[in-house]
Amino acid sequence: MYHNLTDNQIEKLNSKSKSLPTIDSINKNLALINGLFEYRFGIYKSINKSTLESYPFEIKGFTLEQLQKMEMNYHLTNISVIHASLQNPDTGILIQEFPNFISNSLCDNLMTRANLYLYPSNVCDPIYYTVNGQSCRISNSMTSIIMNQIQQLTNMNPEFYDDMIVTSLPTNGLVIPHFDSDPKMRMFPKWSRAIKIFIFLNDDYTGGELVFPKVNKTIFPEKGKIVLFWINRWTNNQLEQIPESYHLENTVLSGTKMTCYFRIHSKLRDIAHRFHIKLSEDNY
Repeated sequence: MYHNLTDNQIEKLNSKSKSLPTIDSINKNLALINGLFEYRFGIYKSINKSTLESYPFEIKGFTLEQLQKMEMNYHLTNISVIHASLQNPDTGILIQEFPNFISNSLCDNLMTRANLYLYPSNVCDPIYYTVNGQSCRISNSMTSIIMNQIQQLTNMNPEFYDDMIVTSLPTNGLVIPHFDSDPKMRMFPKWSRAIKIFIFLNDDYTGGELVFPKVNKTIFPEKGKIVLFWINRWTNNQLEQIPESYHLENTVLSGTKMTCYFRIHSKLRDIAHRFHIKLSEDNY
């Protein structure tokens, strides 16, 4: 179940999951209600996977509308620590580029390490959206350095970050148009994603631009550049997808393109999802 996690990591995850209050305990002590929002499905107890219907918990003394508002405020409070210059506007999308954010040596070392773990990924795999590419999850001292740099940039604690994914696209490789979030899919961690961090690890290839077709924006590869953009927003007590976050990566015309990315969530990473982390022990 734990996919090569160490005993200490398993114990840490178990202690966090046990700290979540039960619904009965919330009904007896409403001071525990914030713990409800840490559940994988938030204020909902189950989802019909075929219809995506959800069923809210019953908390004594609260209507569903009140719970929805409290849940929204919980998420908004978490992301309110992000620096004002990086907050998304009420309409449209914030897309910001930070050239030379990651050092060349760190990019090189991360690519060398990731090449040991890459495996084929394609459009049939909903995690990666790649065609003719390879990907892997990776977590080590190098990714920690990058995430600490992102923390300094955003002011958001890495406890809210996804695992980092490295992708390699050879000539004719590409990433199909997609969204990184789906507010309907509470059963998946992608539900609470707020921001995507995208990093160009090299630029010695042609093609492979990052494109946002709905805002007619093209970002050209530069080694060490990061791109930050929002993918979800809260409106009227509901989480909604930002339409302008729809993006793709153009076909690589020559050479091999390597990038990495992760997402920042508006709540602590899902405990249930952490139990299914699939990483080699060597990555730690």
